[in-house]
Amino acid sequence: MHQNELDAMRQRVLELEEMREMLLQQTQKEHQLIQKQRQQIQEKDQQKRPSTLCEYVEACHSTLYSELPTLPSRRLKTNGSTTNTYLTSHPIELKEWIGFVNEQKLLFDEICDAFPPEHRAFDSPNFLESLREDIKLIGKGIGLERFISDYIEEPATRILRNLQSLSGLSKELRFGGDIAFIRSSLDTSMPHREFSDREIAESQPVVPTLRGHGLLGPDNLCVLTKPGFTSVSRTTLFVCEVEALRGIPVEQLRRALLPMSNLGQASQPEPTAADAEVKHTVMQSCHYLMESSIGLGVLVTGQAFLFLRVDWNNPGSMFYHIAAPAEDVAQAMAIDAARGVPQATSTRNSLFLSAVGQYLAFTLMAMRHPRLPGQEARLEIIKRWLGKGPRREDGSGSSESSGYCTNDSNAQGQRERDDQNTKSNLLSKGRKHRAQDWPYCSQKCLLGLVRGHDLDWSCPNVTLHCQGEAGNAGYHHKRHSINHSEWLSLLWDQFQQSLDVGMTYTGAFGARGMFFKVTLLAYGYTFVSKGAISAHAKYLQHEAEIYKQLEPTQGVHVPVFLGVVDLRTMKKNFWVGFGVQVVHLMFLSWGGHHIEQDKMVRFEIPRSRLIEQAEQAMKSVHDNDVIHRDVRWENVLFNPETKGVMMIDFERSDLLHKLSSAGQDASELETLEKTIQQLRLKELHDVALAVQVGFD
Repeated sequence: MHQNELDAMRQRVLELEEMREMLLQQTQKEHQLIQKQRQQIQEKDQQKRPSTLCEYVEACHSTLYSELPTLPSRRLKTNGSTTNTYLTSHPIELKEWIGFVNEQKLLFDEICDAFPPEHRAFDSPNFLESLREDIKLIGKGIGLERFISDYIEEPATRILRNLQSLSGLSKELRFGGDIAFIRSSLDTSMPHREFSDREIAESQPVVPTLRGHGLLGPDNLCVLTKPGFTSVSRTTLFVCEVEALRGIPVEQLRRALLPMSNLGQASQPEPTAADAEVKHTVMQSCHYLMESSIGLGVLVTGQAFLFLRVDWNNPGSMFYHIAAPAEDVAQAMAIDAARGVPQATSTRNSLFLSAVGQYLAFTLMAMRHPRLPGQEARLEIIKRWLGKGPRREDGSGSSESSGYCTNDSNAQGQRERDDQNTKSNLLSKGRKHRAQDWPYCSQKCLLGLVRGHDLDWSCPNVTLHCQGEAGNAGYHHKRHSINHSEWLSLLWDQFQQSLDVGMTYTGAFGARGMFFKVTLLAYGYTFVSKGAISAHAKYLQHEAEIYKQLEPTQGVHVPVFLGVVDLRTMKKNFWVGFGVQVVHLMFLSWGGHHIEQDKMVRFEIPRSRLIEQAEQAMKSVHDNDVIHRDVRWENVLFNPETKGVMMIDFERSDLLHKLSSAGQDASELETLEKTIQQLRLKELHDVALAVQVGFD
């Protein structure tokens, strides 16, 4: 073989080797491309798939909370404008909340451990990334309150709801309800605040409260609502202030609260305007917690969360902890990195320090936080804090003048106490009934009590009225064991002894009244109470006058009026919600059910018959010289006992004899009579329409 041929062959071999190498490299590149594409597909799938709990909390922190807009601080007040004489005279001592961080970690870990590692039920990374883009787009326009609501409270709520769906959940974590963050001012279980500063000043309640001192309640409430119950089953876990310290830097917050001392004392060194604003706001929140007996709260600046807890062993003292999620998480991970802790482990360990993690753990803490047992403990704590007198060891109240009045007297005079021992014995007898939920007494029963007539043997509580003697056959005309005056006196004594037994807020309310179910424990009389705050007491007093005018039709077309009690005469109030402290109570027989089609079908009452009965009830009210002035569906009830319609809510009503005045000439009287007749016709039309509404 010639040399040239050998050289050609060698060249060909080299070319083939190069070609093979190129093909191999191309194959490797294609393989790498395929692998990369597969990885991208997997990553996209991972970005789209739901997150685990830990992934979700971490993403909420790194993807959402990291985009917290830089918000301008609220306009700071001057030193003078932040001074509130009421707050200054009742300072709060702040103490560092030792052990808060460790407790939060334990609670957060308890929640995390309940979720199986493979449990994916939360928003995907893709979705959270889209939320981040929305935040960037909106920028400062999003506002702190919306940011906290959408990206901290809502994720925490979603996690806790999902927690309840887990099978095999321990009883320690199963709270059997729904968690929600609601606006305090839009609280649907609270009546509207219709009172003015002038009205508050005129009434001046005996029991010191925060009302009238510029303190109208926190921004938000974290509440636990039990399913299948009325709003009375809703429990406020803690209060939230979001806008009060908006944009205050973390270091400024820390500086304002140190050194730890009594907030509000005028003897403190002259603070800066910012320090005064911070202290004033913190103290105001502390007062909310003291007044409500809720005991836990959080103030949000954006960068920081100030967690608060009342020291019930020392009223007027408050524990606090300042959490700064961005700083705290970064610091924890830096410490772990210095120790050589793997990043994945470090990330998991620091999740409880994130904003969502803090809210999660704090909510669980609030569900387990011991609460004051009731109204009496709340009043006692406030009394001790305000220094209004020695602590009551026996839980009894003061021997002040009574606040009840009968149908025969408008005055609230001194209560007769000639037979105090006998009354105390009767009250003690009633203690065995305090845990019962007795049915409402009949109309005939309570009417007989007021008028001094016989007992109604069909009343479901008649055995209690007789103190166990109802079984004595032959006493079919037995009178009530006590008269109406004694009944009111015993009721006053019961309220003075305790507001925690025999009285339950039903969750129902009107524009100016809250409704309670009340039982006179000594004799089992069970009835309705309409309560009012101090500024609205005058409307209930007017309504009581209307009921007295309607006495002939009570128990038939309107409920039986049983009298009133003013809790201020015993230096008490009944706390229903922020800004809603009931002091005036009016007592009535239970009126009946609202007219709804399904209920009326059950009672076999046709619509036409109900309209006829409603018109009869309205005519009866008119015949007793009363114009209702507020005829609507809410105020027209069907009573299954009387099998008729009852009218309620007479706080806006007019007495006809007061519409005319002396000196009116004949033409004026004629005009007035025409007006009254038109009002009567309109109310007859309105009451029929109200019945129709129930069937629509």
